[in-house]
Amino acid sequence: MKKILIADDLEIFRTALKAYLKSDNYTIIEAENGIQAMETIKKHKIDLIFCDVNMPEANGNEVYHFIKNNAEYSQIPFVFLTAFLDNVYVNKNEVECISKPVTKVQVKAIAEKYLGT
Repeated sequence: MKKILIADDLEIFRTALKAYLKSDNYTIIEAENGIQAMETIKKHKIDLIFCDVNMPEANGNEVYHFIKNNAEYSQIPFVFLTAFLDNVYVNKNEVECISKPVTKVQVKAIAEKYLGT
């Protein structure tokens, strides 16, 4: 089963994304901050990452650079979720960015794009 990491400091948002994806046979792993996200990536074979930008301890930009600067993880598809696209400090042509609030249709389309159905 494909594993999706949802990294967001707001539990309500993680819960919503899990609900959007639960019927699609994905294993969902949650992280409530950037440090937890990076530790999860090290421990599990993650197939897709949905990551908030503004999180405590390490932000989404730091998580993105962690995976892109590590050959073992650099091919994991990464999707920024943010209410403030100006806070994404990477080349936006290299990564998906979707604005909060996200819809079930958006989340499912991204999961299908990277993981198939």
